[in-house]
Amino acid sequence: MQDGNSTVIESRGELVIDAKQIKGVPFFFTSKIAHLVEDLLGKNIQPNLVAMSAGVRQYLEQNPSD
Repeated sequence: MQDGNSTVIESRGELVIDAKQIKGVPFFFTSKIAHLVEDLLGKNIQPNLVAMSAGVRQYLEQNPSD
């Protein structure tokens, strides 16, 4: 999306782990495990998204449009 003379990148998503699919563990624990894993993965994905936007910025700076 263009915003004047700049480019805005928006990344949205939702990471949901279905606790019912975790087998062999009581549901009380699977719910907590699912939330912990969701938080952990979310925190690990964020730096990749920041790096992606930096890569796009670098590309756009090296390849300006006419």
